[in-house]
Formats: sequence, C-alpha cells, structure tokens
Amino acid sequence: MEIGKESIQMDMAEDLSEKQLLANIWKENKKRTFYAKIAAVSAAGVLVAAVFFLFLVVPPLLQTADNVNDTLAVAKTALAEAENAAAGLAGMSDNVTAVSGNLNDFVTENAAAMSEAMKDIGNIDYQGLNKAIRDLQAAVEPFANFMNRFK
Repeated sequence: MEIGKESIQMDMAEDLSEKQLLANIWKENKKRTFYAKIAAVSAAGVLVAAVFFLFLVVPPLLQTADNVNDTLAVAKTALAEAENAAAGLAGMSDNVTAVSGNLNDFVTENAAAMSEAMKDIGNIDYQGLNKAIRDLQAAVEPFANFMNRFK
C-alpha cells in the first residue's frame, strides 16, 4: 500500500500543480482583461477627444480658409486695378509731355509778339490817361446831373 500512497501523493502533487497552474492562468487572464479594458477606455477617450477636436477646430479652419480665399480675390482685384491705374498714369504722363512740348512751342513762337506787347503796355502814359478820364468826367457830370432831375 505504500506504493499506492506514493502514487496518490504524486497524483495529488500533479493535481495541485495543475490547480496552481490554472489559478495562475486565471489570475493572468484577469490582469490582461483589466489592462485591455483600460486600453479600450483610453482609446475611446482619445476617439472622443479627436471627434470633439474635429467639431471644435475644423469649422473655424474652414472659415479661415474661406476668408483667405476671399482676401486673395480682393487682392487680385486691387492688383488689377493698380495695373490699370499704372497704365493710365503712363498715358497721362505721355499726354502731359505732349502738352508741355506744345506749350513750349507756343511760347517760342509767340515770344517776340509777347515781348512787343509787354513793351507797349510798359509805354502807356498812365498820367495822361488819368487826366483824360478826369476831363471826361468833368464834361459828362453836368449832363448826368441834368438827367438825374427827371427821375
């Protein structure tokens, strides 16, 4: 019977080690399940944060992109208007140059006549002209007084 006892003790040792092995496997599975749950909750949290971020940040970014596009369109229009204005200024500069040339030609052609007219104006006898005006006033004044009586 002793042989049977050893056999029973070995079977019990094997059973005990199998039970310990299963218990260890069970504990390990519980730990892994716990960590898997933590990982799943963390992933869900990251997903919620990402969705929140998308709803919070993306619309203003799209609005900003639209504003940038509108600003670029306005800038293009302003640049086109500036180019047109520059072309107009170039034409106006050409016209000013032509008018300046024409004025220079006019002054050159009429310089002698203007010089003579200025001499004539300088030769006017202002004292004699003033005396003639006083004489005319003295001659007309009695007639003006006579006519004023009939008013």
